[in-house]
Amino acid sequence: MMKIASATLGLMLAAGFATVASAAPKSVTGTLEDSFCYVTMGAHGPSHKKCAVGCAKKGIPVALVEKGTDKIYILLPKKNDTSLGSEVISKR
Repeated sequence: MMKIASATLGLMLAAGFATVASAAPKSVTGTLEDSFCYVTMGAHGPSHKKCAVGCAKKGIPVALVEKGTDKIYILLPKKNDTSLGSEVISKR
């Protein structure tokens, strides 16, 4: 019984390390959007830029919508209690 438990634990750890190793950084191309308005109202694009920049400055998360897919990535600051840098917000 102990051998089975040890083998199971070993397999679980190996699977966990494989998952972490496969989570390597990747490059994504798309558009920066105001996550709240994009998801709740479908508002996006050049006509929504002023609102989106204002929301981002107030702390609403910025979303990266991947080109050609429905995938959305939420961009988070490097530290808690900080906003995204102006270099990101200005690109919205």
